[in-house]
This record gives sequence, C-alpha cells and structure tokens, in this order.
Amino acid sequence: MLSRPAKFSIAISLCLFFSSNLVSAQQEGVPPMPDPTYGGGSYTSFQSPTDLPMPQADDLTNPNTVTIPIPGGGDITVSGFPSANGSATDNAEVASKFANSDLGIGGAQTASCYPNDAFIGKDPTTGRQVFDSSVPPGAPAQSESRFDCFAQAFSRWMTLQNAPRFVYMVLNSDHTRGTDPGSPTPRAMVADNDRALGQAVDLISHSPIWSSSAIFTIEDDSQDGSDHVDAHRVPAGVFSPYARTGAVVSTRYDTVSMIRSMELILGMQPLGLFDGLATPMYDAFTSTPDPTPFTAQPPTYPLLERNPAAAAAAASADFSRPDQVPQALLDAMIWRSVKGVRSAPPPPGPNAAPGQ
Repeated sequence: MLSRPAKFSIAISLCLFFSSNLVSAQQEGVPPMPDPTYGGGSYTSFQSPTDLPMPQADDLTNPNTVTIPIPGGGDITVSGFPSANGSATDNAEVASKFANSDLGIGGAQTASCYPNDAFIGKDPTTGRQVFDSSVPPGAPAQSESRFDCFAQAFSRWMTLQNAPRFVYMVLNSDHTRGTDPGSPTPRAMVADNDRALGQAVDLISHSPIWSSSAIFTIEDDSQDGSDHVDAHRVPAGVFSPYARTGAVVSTRYDTVSMIRSMELILGMQPLGLFDGLATPMYDAFTSTPDPTPFTAQPPTYPLLERNPAAAAAAASADFSRPDQVPQALLDAMIWRSVKGVRSAPPPPGPNAAPGQ
C-alpha cells in the first residue's frame, strides 16, 4: 500500500520494471544495453550478453550441480537444486538466470543476496524462507528478502551515481503456495508482495533520480483468472512524476504496450514486430510532472500467518515453482482459504483456457 496527497492504490505486482533516463548508456565503464530477449535473471540491470556464458553441457549430468563460467575467468559450482521434480534441463535454466543477473551467482557481486525467482516462498539452495518485502519481525532466522537485496544495490548506485537505465525485478509471492501445509497463507503472501512493491516505489521516489524515472508493474500471467470481463485481464500500474496521479485508465493495453513504452523512454528501437506495432501507454502519462514521492504504508495483514493442515490435494501439489499447480485447483484453494472451506469458488472468467 502506498500513500500520496492524491489518492492512489494498486492491487498486486509480480514483475516490476524500473527505467531512468538520468544516466547515459554511454557513460564510461557502463557496457551497452543488453538485448532483453537474452536470458533474463531474477534481477537485471546493465550487462552485455557476450559476458554472460551459458552453463556448460558437460556439467549438467548431475541434476543437483551446475557449473557456470564467470566473466573474466573462473567457475562457480551451484549445488542444491531440487531433483525430485526437476531435470538437468530445468537446473540449467535456473543457473542461466543466475548468470544473467547482477545480484545472482555469476553476476556483478561475488555472492548472491537475491533469491532466485524460479521458486516461491522458499529458497531451495539455502532452505530459508523468502519474502518479497523486508523480512518481518518474528520471521525464521536468516530469512531472505528480495527488496532488501535490491535496496542494497540501489544505495550503492546512488552513492556512486551510476544507476543503470533499466532494471527488471521479479516479486513472485503473489503466486502464493495455495494451502500448502505450513506455508504462509495466500493472504499473507499477497500482503508481502504488496508491501514489497510499496517499498520499491517508496525507495525510488525518494531518491535523487525520481524526477527522470518511471516504474512499470504488471502481473506475470493471467491464465484463467476469475474475472467477470475476461480471464486474461490483469492489473498493471505506472509510477512516475509523469504518470497521471490517481488515474484509472481503461484503455486496452497489453504486455507489449508496456514494453514499447519502456523502449520509447530508453530511446530504443522495437525489438520485433509485436512491440513495433504495440500502442504505447500514452493515456497513463501526462506532460505536467508531479514530483511528490510515494510513502509505503505498514501492512495491515499478518505476514507470518501459516496454513494449517490441508486437504490431500494441497499436500501433494508442487508449490516449489510457479505454474506447477493446475490453475483451477489453485484458484479453488485460494478462494476457500479466504472465503471458507465450505464456499464455492466462482468459475473462470470469459475466454478461459481449459486445463491451464
């Protein structure tokens, strides 16, 4: 939740994009903007695709260990990936995401503090609980935080005055772990996700680069949500001094509309046909800036609430990674968790894809 003199609110966020025109891509020591179609880590700022090698094929024979060449020489061996429900290919994909992240293994920092976004609520490489927002009081010892890790990097950028022009960050607690026994409840995980978004916007909007920044946030995928208009409709938000304050924009946009909008801010040419033909999100912006910062509000729902013993369907479902549980089953779990075990979940919205 965020507060501002003018009323403004947003529901949930999975993917957050941060663009700033303050720092030139030609600044000394800053490599050129990467091709966004290459890889894509949990968190990405400036890196060149040529500096981001893929894991070696002969290192993938052990599904629990992947070796990644490090730019400049040397290797890092990543161990501990789950093998019960995974494969060498899955683990290689996870490792490549780490390698293409400034805050991940093989990135700009020696050690990673950003939990991999391929997993929800728990980091399988450490066994620690993962929060999108800052670790709340009373959380298990050594819990990890995506926002806190980002805040460390952001503070360094402000000190060195070398903020990247594009940042991509994933906050995935809003996927939830359904009614998985012992995991945080769906409401607790969505509250954590909301809080993380608020903290990120608060941090950036109180910084020296806020006057030339834009934050785009969108839900990752809709699939067959229970939406009365269309099952594929998702919320999106824009935070910027140039965003229309408190506006609810009903113009129909899609994901490539958001991508095209960021390309225009960054001075990039379209990557392909779809974003080249997309309608930029003009109706979300104004030519008269309002530099008033946003302030994140404390959560109003307990972030440490846990699921009790659950039905067999939940106990046997795979909540380790996003999109592993059939959407209809997960929708029913979440609905009954919030509305009561005897409540009847609504059907998917119009144009839902059966079986997803």
